[in-house]
Amino acid sequence: MAQGDLLTTELRKTDAWTIERRRLIAGAVVGPDLRSKVAAAFQHLGLEHHAAISRLVHQGVHGSAFALLRPQYDAFLRGAWYLACATDAHVDAVLGGEEPPRINDLIAALEADGGFEPDSLKRSKAAAYSQLCDYTHGGAAQIKARIKTNQIVATYERNDLAGLIHASTDLSYLACIEFAKIAGNADLAGSLTQAHQKIYQRHI
Repeated sequence: MAQGDLLTTELRKTDAWTIERRRLIAGAVVGPDLRSKVAAAFQHLGLEHHAAISRLVHQGVHGSAFALLRPQYDAFLRGAWYLACATDAHVDAVLGGEEPPRINDLIAALEADGGFEPDSLKRSKAAAYSQLCDYTHGGAAQIKARIKTNQIVATYERNDLAGLIHASTDLSYLACIEFAKIAGNADLAGSLTQAHQKIYQRHI
């Protein structure tokens, strides 16, 4: 499959997934406790980043799309941590501006809690996080994509854009599953998984 075809396919799939996950999530109710609300707010933020990444790629604003993948990843981890690992004091403090723990501490706590396969979060972070930070903070990857022989113009590889859309959509699925967990709705989680597998023909 040509690179251009791969990007087109990923965009088509993520558009279909976005329609389905919005339909399924609409009207889902989270608990009245602050922990549930904080955790859901982080996952909602991550889903907004996913929608923005897709829209920006559709519109050709590629550097800004890449810059949002790390915030989407961070929002997912933070939401999962506030739900499963944070103390009541942490939950109370976040609305006052207290920062959550650093990412390595979030990952260690989440894996110790047993909600993720051992070392799975550590491996994903080790494989990609430095590159995500580079894109978010205007590092070498963002700059090299703009410097050409006679002009400054953004030129991102289409297969890299396809990978961005793929990774962002995977994170959005995991955020939706967390949202269903927050809502205590196993049927919703099952429906989300079925919808995702129908579009992508695979399981995360």
